Amino acid sequence: MYEIVLTGTARQRGLQQGRVFRNLILELLTQCPIWLGDMPHDRVAMIRDIMVCSLRKLCPEMVEELEAIAEGAGMGFDDVCTLNFVSAIGALNGCTNVIALKTEEGPVLAKTSDIGSDYAYYSIQHVKPDSGYSYFAISWSGCLWAEVGINSAGLAAGQGSAPTMPGQRGEGIPTLEYPRVILERCSTVAEAIDFCKDVPMAGKGLNIALVDSTGQAAVVEKSGTRCAVRYPLARGNRSTALGTVVDGLYCANHFLEPEMQGMIPLAIPGLPSLTENSQKRLENVARFFQKTPSPGVRELISLLNTSIEEGGLCQHTYPELTTHYSYLVLPLKREIRIGQGTPCHEFTFSSYRL
Repeated sequence: MYEIVLTGTARQRGLQQGRVFRNLILELLTQCPIWLGDMPHDRVAMIRDIMVCSLRKLCPEMVEELEAIAEGAGMGFDDVCTLNFVSAIGALNGCTNVIALKTEEGPVLAKTSDIGSDYAYYSIQHVKPDSGYSYFAISWSGCLWAEVGINSAGLAAGQGSAPTMPGQRGEGIPTLEYPRVILERCSTVAEAIDFCKDVPMAGKGLNIALVDSTGQAAVVEKSGTRCAVRYPLARGNRSTALGTVVDGLYCANHFLEPEMQGMIPLAIPGLPSLTENSQKRLENVARFFQKTPSPGVRELISLLNTSIEEGGLCQHTYPELTTHYSYLVLPLKREIRIGQGTPCHEFTFSSYRL
């Protein structure tokens, strides 16, 4: 995984990223037609332009940063935006997020990156803006994503691709840029929930796992203008369809809340059903919490590193849905630990602290 430190204004940060990652950005851009499939070029351009217009209203500093990435890389602005928004237009991953609230190191967000060959372009970006929260964000090189991250206020966020609201044409903050704005603007789970309720998401939906240093946690099911929130179940509370959860919360790639049903499901080439695959992973996590109601870090690592067929979350059956990275995010320590390697039981974790 590549590493970069981005400092200063939005423009300064964009120039730094464009210059450092120029060759990687160009390589990624050549693969966009593969990920977009048979979607006509004029439709892609229309959606991209709507997203840019939305960003100019909702998050103008991000447009400034994208413009600077294009300038730093010597590329066209439209090409940089297409690359940044490609995951909002199509399903490129199928990740799982698990929150454990009472480990020996405080609350922990555990996550997988179930992805394809694009794993080779992943980067950890340490962002130190001239004002506001500093944060770590996992992203493609040259992109303003936050597949998972943590900020200096102690708020951690991780995402999993989710269904698309019917009629969504690109209005809002693009999918993987959405959690990055949360890390930039929010300090607590409550603030992040308010943001998600108020601000539309462009493109496909997300399940966003949130946990902060006080131990507050939630999963936000978000697509377009629709939003639902799930909270951890306390001991003795009602059971979900997947079983009673104690001291934890989790999400994958489908929505559970009634108000989020009726969406357009996602599909990944070569995978018979992403929804069924997502359901299997959640069933595995439900059994994990039934067996270990208050897991520690070691148990979470075991869950991440055990294959899905054996009750864990590690996947290596489908090339485009392979677990290339695992993460442990620790809000109390403002720390993210990144595990990489194949197969998953051979992962070694590297630690990064704000």
